Amino acid sequence: MAETLEISGDQKVAIAHAMSEHTAPFISAINRVISDEWNSTADDPSARALGTGSFVELRGKPYLITNEHVAMERRRVSLAHALRQGDDPDNRAFRIINPFQVIGAPTDAAISRIEDDVWEQGQKMAIPAVRIACAHEPVPGERLFVQGFPGEFTRATSFLPGNVARPVAFLTEEIELPERLDAEFYFALHYSPEWARTAGNVSVNLPLPSGFSGSFVWDTKYVRVRGRNWTPRDAVVTGLLRAWPQGEHANRLLGVRIEVVRAFLMRALRLEAAYFRSLNRQKHSGDALSDWLWAERTITDL
Repeated sequence: MAETLEISGDQKVAIAHAMSEHTAPFISAINRVISDEWNSTADDPSARALGTGSFVELRGKPYLITNEHVAMERRRVSLAHALRQGDDPDNRAFRIINPFQVIGAPTDAAISRIEDDVWEQGQKMAIPAVRIACAHEPVPGERLFVQGFPGEFTRATSFLPGNVARPVAFLTEEIELPERLDAEFYFALHYSPEWARTAGNVSVNLPLPSGFSGSFVWDTKYVRVRGRNWTPRDAVVTGLLRAWPQGEHANRLLGVRIEVVRAFLMRALRLEAAYFRSLNRQKHSGDALSDWLWAERTITDL
């Protein structure tokens, strides 16, 4: 058995800071579109972030991924994401135009393709598919990382000027999953809003995690490589945050295992490919079944 790797508080802060800078270009708050006018004094709770989305590149195209329960708010209001950093003076929100493909619990995931002409207007980056792990398998004691947009720090309208969404990043570890939950789908992360430690062992409060929904969970690989020559580029996506259990398990965040998420992404890509093939029937004879069988043969990886 490998010897436990001791990591100081200052080292943890350094890891979290490096991961925060590295992953910031990959994420955006997902906001309700309330108005086309920005009102900096507005205190409407409905103007806060619904959740967090991550940009991924699948088969050469950019997509936004989040939770199904976040995406389904689109039934009631328009949703928007940002394609520049929050402090960019040209930052504004882009309405999510394309439909989401969704899957409910226990996976609770959603994905929407971003049109090339929209994507090219921003400065965000998409996580390449090779950095989406095949399975959730961090080594014991591994440091896991999350960055997202807690609702209490975020307000939004449509076509936003300025910095209105402030991300929060934290480093944590996997802890025991509540017995009632299926380990085939889920894992749990430690998260206690009452306290955290910064450099110098200073105690701070973390925000309530509402708004973290849809954030990716990263396996930093720091413990796996024993800290030797580690960089944030060693990290891979290992899960998708879904919920914050209450009651006796309120010190946990619930993540969906990445192999479950990958299965959804594969299905979504195949459905999309079959749909576009069906629109081009003048070149490809067939029906819905033949389109799907073609997509299964063609789409074999992310």
